[in-house]
Amino acid sequence: MDLNFSGDSNSEVAGDHLRVIADFLPSPIFYCDRSRVCRYVNPAGAEWHGRTTEDLVGKDIGEFIEDGLVEILRERHTRVLAGETLKFEESRVFEGDTTRRVQTEYVPHKTGDGSVVGFFVLLTDVTEQYRTKMEAKDAAEQLRMISNAVPAQISFLDRNRRFVMVNSTAAEWFARDPEDIVGRKVDEFFGPKFSEKTNKLVDKVMSGERVDYQSNYTFPDGVSRALDMTYIPIVRADGSIDGYIVLAYDVTEFKRVEDGLRLLATTDSLTGVLNRRRFLEVCNEEIVRARRYDRRLSVVMCDIDYFKAVNDSYGHDAGDRLIRRFTEIAGQTVREGIDAVGRLGGEEFALLLPETSIANARIVAERIRTAWETEAIDIGNGDVRSTCSFGVAELSVLHQTERDILKQADRALYRAKDSGRNQVCVDVISTDPALTAATGT
Repeated sequence: MDLNFSGDSNSEVAGDHLRVIADFLPSPIFYCDRSRVCRYVNPAGAEWHGRTTEDLVGKDIGEFIEDGLVEILRERHTRVLAGETLKFEESRVFEGDTTRRVQTEYVPHKTGDGSVVGFFVLLTDVTEQYRTKMEAKDAAEQLRMISNAVPAQISFLDRNRRFVMVNSTAAEWFARDPEDIVGRKVDEFFGPKFSEKTNKLVDKVMSGERVDYQSNYTFPDGVSRALDMTYIPIVRADGSIDGYIVLAYDVTEFKRVEDGLRLLATTDSLTGVLNRRRFLEVCNEEIVRARRYDRRLSVVMCDIDYFKAVNDSYGHDAGDRLIRRFTEIAGQTVREGIDAVGRLGGEEFALLLPETSIANARIVAERIRTAWETEAIDIGNGDVRSTCSFGVAELSVLHQTERDILKQADRALYRAKDSGRNQVCVDVISTDPALTAATGT
């Protein structure tokens, strides 16, 4: 059967050529007249239906179409015979129970005056493409399920900082449905100031660099979160960067625990002032700074007088109250954010006074001594009064480490205790004659 439909000799030659081409095509081709009688089928079409071309040509197309499709195809044939070009994709079962994903095209055959005298049917096996597409779709859905299960914000953004995809955690933090977020810009949620702060980060990631940083954000749901942020560029096969992925982990609780552990590691649990280890570290840092910038620095050693007698007479709870109250008075006397108070052990304390001469350090110690001797400490079943002794030293070239200056202040402290307690003594090695005469030490 040829594909000549005009009757002239030139068309006959062209029709022969078209038939030869169609016969060798791997995809089925049918031609039916207005009565839906098959007038041509190529070998591939016959093979798909488990027939020969002779079995199909001259037969109504409904005779070799599976029963479930007869009415559906009849409706399509009506449309194509009305002049409409159609295209469908569907799964069909062919000879030998072979299921194929088929793209079907219906093309009307029109004469010169526009009349439709028949139609072509072209079938293309797209099973592999469909399987690949479905596998990709399944993979994408699995990735979406995984991203929704991850307890972190995952967002895809394009070059213009517009959301392309967000997971359920991101939607929860934004207090919006995912559909309300996709397509919107970052500015709509965080405002232009946020973009200004992060523009440099986005520039880095858009140049192909991964960016990691930590920050704190208050989200539209009103919750402030400490976040570990990662920006990852989306690099295409050709090396271009279409956008970036944002991973944000809420580390608020971790930070809280970390800060708590740091506090436990650096502060005295009873009083909240620096513990011995941290006080020595801070003292060393300040000594380095004082020497670098040629600044003065003094330390004061403090020891509550007759503390053991208070413990023995009133119990350790009373002793704890004295210790807490002493650090409160000391903390109120020194400069907040500049000076430091530390508990070195038991009833022994130290003050670190940067930018302070020994004379001014002695004044600070005297203020604490005066406040302490007049303080009545409530121990639960009455009040207790106490006194305290102080030793003062100033940083000099003789001090190699923080322990050296503390030893010098400690010597002054013991002299204060040996001299009757409740007094401030400075170490004579670190003073000049004028100061020694003025202080009487």
